Amino acid sequence: MTLLNLPQIAENQALAHITSNDADARLEAALCAAKLDHDTSGGDFTMGDTDFQENWFHGLVGAPASDFTVTLPAVARPFMVKNASGQNALMQIGGGIAAAVPDGEVHLLYSDGTDIHRLSDATAAAGAGSFSGALLELPADLTLTAGVLTTLDWQAGSYDTDSFYNAANPSRLTVPSGVSFVILRAQVRWDSASSNMRQALIFKNGAATYQGYAYDIRITDDADLCHLTTPVLPVSSGDYFEVLTQVDASSGNKIKQSGSSWFSIQVVG
Repeated sequence: MTLLNLPQIAENQALAHITSNDADARLEAALCAAKLDHDTSGGDFTMGDTDFQENWFHGLVGAPASDFTVTLPAVARPFMVKNASGQNALMQIGGGIAAAVPDGEVHLLYSDGTDIHRLSDATAAAGAGSFSGALLELPADLTLTAGVLTTLDWQAGSYDTDSFYNAANPSRLTVPSGVSFVILRAQVRWDSASSNMRQALIFKNGAATYQGYAYDIRITDDADLCHLTTPVLPVSSGDYFEVLTQVDASSGNKIKQSGSSWFSIQVVG
């Protein structure tokens, strides 16, 4: 891990003021300068050491086809990101903790050289300029047994700002400390089929007894999508949510892994 790579004055160095002035100029740039033209048109990209060390404020522009990842150098420093790309950005260093910057937002972040940390306090949690949530996806197509209520297992998707997902419990989105209100959403895409019943539900803490319970049932021909959305729900640390599904026939009983089957949580307070 490196820091800002400022020039150092050697012992008994002649013209030491030149080195000092160079160091002051680099430090001023690191605190005040901006690079507002990081081109994200090609999707995922790696930011160079110099760009990251010598600029405080970074702008993401271009028109990528989908959400993308910006891999940062292993440099410890605070920085800001403005995402004007039209897609969501994920800031990360190698395999460390990442931070999502949704399209149209400006976020203050800190890199410790391994993980990316975001400003997190009561004001931010209430929605004042800081997004918190997660989006999960299916790891593969899933074939259900007719008549059996099945809990879906997920894998990490394009963002997870505060470790809502843990692979040790792959069916769950779990509420972290400091969160009081959330919205859950999910979509299940079925394989095409003739008429039969398909249903999807969101459970809280293993049951469907909470106020605001989300449930969707389809019994029409070629009903290929189930959509689930809760209202704003009050929650406590450790509460968890899962998606369950059921079909009543062995034809058209497959859930598609494509990007149209997903599960999300959004903090709103």
